Amino acid sequence: LVRSRGLGDVYKRQRSGIGYDLHKYEPGDGITLGGYKIACNYKIVAHSDGDVLLHSIADSILGAAGLGDIGMFFSDQDNKNKNLDSTLIIEHCLNELNKMDLEIYNIDTTIICENPKINPHREKILESLSAVLKVPMKIIMLMYIGEFII
Repeated sequence: LVRSRGLGDVYKRQRSGIGYDLHKYEPGDGITLGGYKIACNYKIVAHSDGDVLLHSIADSILGAAGLGDIGMFFSDQDNKNKNLDSTLIIEHCLNELNKMDLEIYNIDTTIICENPKINPHREKILESLSAVLKVPMKIIMLMYIGEFII
């Protein structure tokens, strides 16, 4: 959810957006979630760095601001976005929010995967998200579903 920094009618004060991202795995040396690298035997197949958590959050930010989705700004058909660090996508989203005098005040997100196990990395992911999004950890809710999904 984002909200206006100023006063105004309810529509202008609060907005919500929904983001979703899904990628395949393949053998590799780790995946990045929320800007935090988890060492494991997989990597995410993607045009950018494949940070599905930051991609879904970026889509929710852009949606809440009425700006579309990350594909409109960072096309997977553009070679300059190859292996792009997803924190740059978030930086772009935050700049767009700032132009509109909006700020993030709540993030509720869910990661769905069996491997790697997320819970051992949960706090580090939250710390990274807090730094990348420039928000306090207390406004980020991170859920994990990972049992028997395949």
